[in-house]
Amino acid sequence: MTGPISYDHHRLVSDVIYADTKRSLANAEQAVRALLDAGTLPYILGGDHAITMATVAAYSEQPPMHIVHLDAHLDFIDERNGVSWGHGSPMRRSSEMSHVKGITTLGPRNMAAVSRKDWEAAKIYGSHVASLRTVRIQGAEASLRHISDGERVYVSIDVDAFDPPIAPGTATISHGGFSYYEVKDILRVVAQRFEVVGVDFVEVSPPYDPSGITALLAARTSLDFIGSIFHERARRRKA
Repeated sequence: MTGPISYDHHRLVSDVIYADTKRSLANAEQAVRALLDAGTLPYILGGDHAITMATVAAYSEQPPMHIVHLDAHLDFIDERNGVSWGHGSPMRRSSEMSHVKGITTLGPRNMAAVSRKDWEAAKIYGSHVASLRTVRIQGAEASLRHISDGERVYVSIDVDAFDPPIAPGTATISHGGFSYYEVKDILRVVAQRFEVVGVDFVEVSPPYDPSGITALLAARTSLDFIGSIFHERARRRKA
């Protein structure tokens, strides 16, 4: 796929269509296009990571951008059980869009979730992958050094990038993971160095977490990041 998701304008409704993934994603794409037309910064709070395929597609008429992806997994699966638009495929489908010029994945540690074929495809595409241990050793700034200053960046955050004890409310937990402050530092560097054009924070599932700490973490991290983004925008205007 090199552009927006194909859909029928006359059949769209502004909601998720049960058992119709393509139409549901098309509705999400249309909603993000409306936000972009209004000149806002889309900040998407989603469940299934599949929504990223729609939100990224909405930028097809915008200048090229780089995706910074925080996740326990590569999410570069081509298809599984005949499904190519699932939560394991958002980076693979995004890599096929002509307006996406690069993908950086930070924090993967569950490589059993990707086949050798899909891993090879990610390498051929040119995905920059820094494992959790690598990011911890070299730090946030070094992990993003390969992206030019001022680059247009879209950020996709999967809550399973965090350590499960602080984010148990997700269906695909993986032992180990970032702390709150590690992600805060990464996002602060992103806001300082790049032009953030959109964000999604996904895979939060409250039924898995009666305590509510996962949703609270997502809210706190989002508020921190939004504050950093607009603080940097104000600073640049004054410079």
